[in-house]
Amino acid sequence: REEAQIHGVTIFHDLSGLGRNNVHPGIPKLLLKGILGHFPLRINGFYLLNAPWFFRTFVSTAVMTFFPKKLKQRTHFIDSLDDLHKYINKEKLLKEHGGELDFDTKAWVENQCERERNGTRETLHECIKTK
Repeated sequence: REEAQIHGVTIFHDLSGLGRNNVHPGIPKLLLKGILGHFPLRINGFYLLNAPWFFRTFVSTAVMTFFPKKLKQRTHFIDSLDDLHKYINKEKLLKEHGGELDFDTKAWVENQCERERNGTRETLHECIKTK
């Protein structure tokens, strides 16, 4: 969206339940490639809620090593919803995170399946492939 390119985006991810046995090691690498230089938008803030120690260690190392100075300053580990609400307005968050937004997961999955069937869906991996 043009407004996201102009005003930037805030990325928020709740990592509750993430464990070493349910994360593929290639995913952080794929996300890192996607975040750094492949999206034509400004990242206002990158907020990670309830990150387990191993993920926090990996991401902290990656951020300090690869992220530009501005993005380093915009990357935050958050340990509670109260802390999150200091940075992100509740009207922009889902109800499960103490916000006001409803999200119909079933409808979203159905929409993604339809896009996959008709060929209009691209994955993050497809978006950042180098040619």
